Amino acid sequence: MALDSTTDIPQGAARASPRVWSRAVPCLLRWMDRHGIDTPTVLQQLEINPAVRDDANATLNIQQFIMLWEAAAKVEPAIGLILAAEVDEDDLHLINQILRRSRTLREALQNGTRYGKLVSSIYTATLTEDRSQGFYIFDPTNPAWESRHVTDYHLASMVRLAMQETGGAFRITSLAFAHSDPGYSALYRATFGADPVFDQPDTRIGFATTMLDLPMASYSPHINDILLAHAEALLSEIDTEKTFATRVRAAAARRLADGHIPSLSHIADDLHISVNVLQRRLRREGLPWRRLLEESRRDLVAKRLKSGVRVADIAAALGYSEPAALHHAIRRWFGMSATEFRSNAENRSGLHS
Repeated sequence: MALDSTTDIPQGAARASPRVWSRAVPCLLRWMDRHGIDTPTVLQQLEINPAVRDDANATLNIQQFIMLWEAAAKVEPAIGLILAAEVDEDDLHLINQILRRSRTLREALQNGTRYGKLVSSIYTATLTEDRSQGFYIFDPTNPAWESRHVTDYHLASMVRLAMQETGGAFRITSLAFAHSDPGYSALYRATFGADPVFDQPDTRIGFATTMLDLPMASYSPHINDILLAHAEALLSEIDTEKTFATRVRAAAARRLADGHIPSLSHIADDLHISVNVLQRRLRREGLPWRRLLEESRRDLVAKRLKSGVRVADIAAALGYSEPAALHHAIRRWFGMSATEFRSNAENRSGLHS
């Protein structure tokens, strides 16, 4: 079985951004092989290098990553929950190793939220707690990248790890998902030990704060220090790249907000560097100018849509030839129409108020 004609494969998927470094991919590919999916053809269709099977440092762009899950979901709709139960020690990401070697569950979850960006900046994890209840919240930073399968896999993996490392003492009290009910609530209950609710403002698991003080069985101060040092070095590299990218995006956003379409020359002037230095830095860090400009436009469009600005006015201000071109871009960015995006933002705002 390969991806059929009803599967929406993004054009130029291998060149899109951002990227995900996930050790779930080799495990997912093995599962697909075992269940009769024509994995080589799927990889070819998604422009994925077959070497991802054996390369521990391989990354996929987010579209490839999500579409790979979708290919598996055609055979098993609950693939996220199923796969989380099959991952073995060899498939664990650096972050999972850090979590297991942490002193307490609180420390493990705090490390997970700090180093999660090593997997991808697309998904964010947050740990919050009050006097009696703690919450682990997991959400995409862009609604276009929301995937039920990725969410299910991540949360199920976290709960499985917590249960294993606390000798089964970890228990959750609530389970909420931003996605709609996929029709297998019994499997959610079996996986998490709690009744799920769907169509919520965000995705989260709740638990008594006393759970956070549970010790982790695999705690190792020496190994944890080594892993944390490595993670900090990787994080520093990412933060350096993001700092420069953020400055470029901010400069582009300022000019776009003023009604001007920025060029490389404009951005170089704003950052007080030469065009040659700017181009060289962008090439070295794999940050194409067109992509950064597109992302700056996307963020500004999202902000103005939420503020109620008409699409025609946004299109005119940001240099689109006609509103239809912006409508097309909105659907490409967010996976929904401008009206749906605005309604979704209003609903989420109302739910949080």
